[in-house]
Amino acid sequence: MTEQLDWQSWFTAALIVIMIAALVHGRFRPHHLFIAALLSLVVTGIITPVQAAAGFTSTAVLTVGALFVVAAGVQHTGLLSYLDRYLLPKKGGTGATLLRIMGSTSVMSSFLNNTPIVAMFTPQLQQWSRKIGIPITKLLIPLSYAAIVGGTITLIGTSTNLIVSEMLSERGYAPFSLFQLAWIGIPATILVVAWFVVIGHRFLPDRPGPDLADVQAEAPAQIVRPGTTYFERRVFDGNFAFASPLGGGNWPSGVYTTGRSRFDEGQDEQPRHGATTLPVLLILIAMIAGSASGIVPVHWAVITAAVVMIATGCLPVEKISRAVHFPVLIVIAAALGIGSALEQTGLAEVLAFTVIDVTSGFGVIAILAGIYVMTNLLTEMVTNNAAAVLMVPVALSTSVALGIDPQAAGVTVAVAASASFLSPIGYQTNLMIMKPGGYRFTDFTKAGLPVTLILMVVTVGMVSWLWI
Repeated sequence: MTEQLDWQSWFTAALIVIMIAALVHGRFRPHHLFIAALLSLVVTGIITPVQAAAGFTSTAVLTVGALFVVAAGVQHTGLLSYLDRYLLPKKGGTGATLLRIMGSTSVMSSFLNNTPIVAMFTPQLQQWSRKIGIPITKLLIPLSYAAIVGGTITLIGTSTNLIVSEMLSERGYAPFSLFQLAWIGIPATILVVAWFVVIGHRFLPDRPGPDLADVQAEAPAQIVRPGTTYFERRVFDGNFAFASPLGGGNWPSGVYTTGRSRFDEGQDEQPRHGATTLPVLLILIAMIAGSASGIVPVHWAVITAAVVMIATGCLPVEKISRAVHFPVLIVIAAALGIGSALEQTGLAEVLAFTVIDVTSGFGVIAILAGIYVMTNLLTEMVTNNAAAVLMVPVALSTSVALGIDPQAAGVTVAVAASASFLSPIGYQTNLMIMKPGGYRFTDFTKAGLPVTLILMVVTVGMVSWLWI
């Protein structure tokens, strides 16, 4: 197939390789790299300015932005912190504790951004683990993994699902319904939780985590400059907080620990309880019910919920700009344009036939597994959203060549792009808990390998059964 590639194809391929290498290196911010790559494609005439700009007005980008507003409204009103008193057990063994924590986290992550959920539970678990005598190293990796796998249950559980659904729709295929991915997400979540409850926690490190003072002392100061960084501003125990940076290296939307003294320059944004808790709960229920019933499209349900959050005061207008993680939206929008270049130059087709040639001797299931592995490895190196956008054209070209349902390819990519368990840099919640848990890089690899295999087996198996 290489003889069919012209200079535009080779240029696009080289550009993507350079971009991925730069993302792995971590020196440049992801949204800067994606914008630079997108502009390069426009300047060389590989894609038109209209194609490059299309991602910035896509339904997926608007919906993800609205979900940030909804999550911020939930956080601002204190709904999550109101619930945590009922979710943290007062006593129990490691297995029983993980069942309660992971079960509740995965359910909440099905409908809310997992970043504020993990941000809320991390310091609570640090304090609680000392009281009950269970090492924090036994709790935080399961917390992050439960948030990740729980996000695969619904269309709005993670931005990756929304992006893949939008890309399917733009190409004339049926988008995902709200609970379509639940066929994979629910059994995968049950198996992952069961793994850690019964066996997996025995393979987690058994060592005390760092003190809160040590964590805040090591926090990078540049991520907490008022006016330049979005703050979660959830303060715990008087001197422990979380802040979400504009992005740096390979972590465009992570939440990182910092000392409260850094927030003295900003306003006090403690979550509000009481009067606004019921409205935000009703808004969430209406959003989910409207999406699930099909009365309104998912994106309209989410956008409407965000507007109502603001109109009812659940999220003050002045906090909207801080609620939306614009670097994440820029990465998604720019990546959509780069994905168009993959298709237009024929690279997607070449990669698709490469996957087919390597795995065809083992059947369609092996081909699906090949797509899953490619996507999963890519998401461990770059952002989950970028991995999804780059792999959807390849997966769809593969499905067309094989004559199988494009939904099979879309679902496989969506789950594989979110299933980042092997390293702390592949997904923001993993990076969030690395320092508070005192984890090493290899801790994620050891704990994540069985989880990765569970997700792959469930995904390939369910896709083969339902869509092929």
